[in-house]
Amino acid sequence: MNIVFHHPLAINEDGHTASTIRPNKMLNAFRQLGFSVDVAAGFSKERKKAMQKIKENILQGRKYAFVYAESSTKPNALADPHHIPIRPTIDFHFFRFLNSHNIPIGLFYRDIYWRFDLFQKEVGFCKANLSKAWFWYDLWQYNRYIHRMYLPSLKMADYVPMFSAEKMDALPPGHDITFPEEKIRRKKDGLHLLYIGGVGIHYQLQILFEVVQQLSGIKLTVCTRESDWTQSRMDYGSLSDHNIHIVHNSNNDLVELYSECDIAVLYVKPQPYRQFAVPFKLFEYIGHAKPVLASAGTMVGQMVEEMGAGWVVPYFRESLYDFLCHIKKNPEEIREKQKNIKEIAEQHTWLARARKVANDFV
Repeated sequence: MNIVFHHPLAINEDGHTASTIRPNKMLNAFRQLGFSVDVAAGFSKERKKAMQKIKENILQGRKYAFVYAESSTKPNALADPHHIPIRPTIDFHFFRFLNSHNIPIGLFYRDIYWRFDLFQKEVGFCKANLSKAWFWYDLWQYNRYIHRMYLPSLKMADYVPMFSAEKMDALPPGHDITFPEEKIRRKKDGLHLLYIGGVGIHYQLQILFEVVQQLSGIKLTVCTRESDWTQSRMDYGSLSDHNIHIVHNSNNDLVELYSECDIAVLYVKPQPYRQFAVPFKLFEYIGHAKPVLASAGTMVGQMVEEMGAGWVVPYFRESLYDFLCHIKKNPEEIREKQKNIKEIAEQHTWLARARKVANDFV
C-alpha cells in the first residue's frame, strides 16, 4: 500500500531536537508497518520537485491510501533557510490536487506557541507579526484541505482556531523501547534523579534545585545544552557540587545517564502553555522504563497520572520536599511504577503512533 509523507524540511536521520527526531521516527514507523512511502520533504525547491513527481504518479494511475504530513516550527512559506517566502503556495496547491483525487490528508500540527505573548518577547515585534501572518495563512489553508489535524494533546485544540473538534485528534510523541527485560535495580548510593531538557524561562527548575540541595542521599543530574546553561546559569544561584551535576551529553550519550537514574524528572513550573504541551522527553523516559516525577497543573502531570507512570506533585517546595523524603524511604514504589510502565509501553511506541494514523484512513 502506498502513502505520501510530507514535511517542509529535510528528514534528518541524525537530528537531536524533537522537531527533527519526530518526522524521521514517524517515517520509519510507516515503513515498518509495510507501507511504500513516497516522500515530499526538504526545502521548497526539493519539495516542489518531489510533489510534481507524486502528481505524475497519480495521473499515471498510482494509488495512495493517504497522506501524512508533519508541520515544522515555522510557517511553510518561511521554512527555507533564508526565511523568504519565494514559494508560499506550493504545498497547498499540492494538497488541493490530492483532494481532487480523493486522497485524504492527515497533518500533525506541532506547536501553537506563536499565539502566546512570550513568542513576541523572544523574537521581536516585527518578526513575530510577520510570522503570525503566515501561521494564520497556514491554518486557513489547512482548514480547506486537511481531513484530520493531529495535535500533541487535545487540550491544544482550544488554541487552534478554524478547525472543528471532529477534525482534531491527539498524536503525542512516541518512543523506542530500550529498557532491558530484567528489573532495573535500585542503586545503593541513594536516590538518583535525572532531568533532560531546557533550563530557561519556559522550564524554571529552581524549586527542584533548591529542594534537592537541602536533602542528603539524593543526587540530581541535569542534562542540558551548554549554551542554554550558560544563558540561565545565574538564575539558579550557587549550586552544591556534591548532589547536583550539570552535564551536556548528546542524544547518543544518554544511555549511561538513564542506566544510573531511578526517577526521571519533568517537574517544571506550571504555565498556561504547560496545560497542553507534551514534551518529547516524557515518552523517551517511558521508553527507558524510568518513572516520571511531574508537576501538578500540567498536561505531563495529567498523562503521568493516567498512565500510572510516576508521581504528580504540586509545584511547591514543601510538597516536593515531602515527596522526595517519602520516596527515598520507600524505594519499592519506584519498582511498582516501573512495572506499570512496562505494561503500557507498547501502547506509546512510534509504531503505535503510525498505526493509529493508518487505522484512521485505511
